Amino acid sequence: MDSLEIIRTIISEPPKAANSIQLEFSDIENNITSKELFELLLMMFTESMKVLYGENGRVELSKISRNNFNRINEYFNSFGFTINYEILPENDTTKIDYVEKKELKDYYMRLKSNNLLYIISFDFYICNTMCK
Repeated sequence: MDSLEIIRTIISEPPKAANSIQLEFSDIENNITSKELFELLLMMFTESMKVLYGENGRVELSKISRNNFNRINEYFNSFGFTINYEILPENDTTKIDYVEKKELKDYYMRLKSNNLLYIISFDFYICNTMCK
């Protein structure tokens, strides 16, 4: 099963508990870099957004609510990742590539939609004191 089939299967049911799903990809080698992992998670994020909230294969981010983002995040938590996102004015320049990227959390994607800038990044899910 490839990564897109895996995310479609995961989102076909209600979100599971955090860290309850162990993923193995037939199309990925064992020694994946942080950049490759980011690209994989971004592809899975995009596919999950298209399936759950898209129209004709497109997603208008400005129409996605905080609850919609949180729902996608619950799915990602179930397989050990968290989605971080910020919504800023379109001309904001606070996230510019000045830092050398070493860890997953250092990578991000900037997306524009209706005069807003969406900054999407990922990190490993860490349970806080509120976890079950």
